[in-house]
Order: sequence, then C-alpha cells, then structure tokens
Amino acid sequence: MKTKIILIALLCLVGCSDRFRYPCQDPASWNSAVCQKPQCEVTRTCPDLLVKSEKKMSTPAAKPIEIKKGDCK
Repeated sequence: MKTKIILIALLCLVGCSDRFRYPCQDPASWNSAVCQKPQCEVTRTCPDLLVKSEKKMSTPAAKPIEIKKGDCK
C-alpha cells in the first residue's frame, strides 16, 4: 500500500515544471516582441505590470497629507 502511494506521488511530480500564466512573466521572454510596448499594453501583460521590481518594492509609501481645520472651503 505504501509503495503504491509513493509511486503515485512520484508520477504526479514528474509532470511538474515551471509554468507562467502569461508569457511575459517569464524573464526569458522579456525581449520578445509580444512583451514589448505598445503590443503588450493592449493586453496589459507587460513585464513591468506583471512582475514587481526591486525599485517598486523598496520605495517608501507616500506621506499622507494633513488637512487642518479651516483649510477646506
């Protein structure tokens, strides 16, 4: 019984591979024509829209604006 379970688990893992939902999420295809603007903007699948870059993640959040009483009219 244990052997069958292990065999089934191994067979399931054989089919695993890296897959991407959109072709432009794969760094290997970033230079292809499909992933270049303006073509990727139509489908909203540009790499900069699909993958967060280190710059975007490390920038601090914007400071909220303080509105004092009497400023709004």
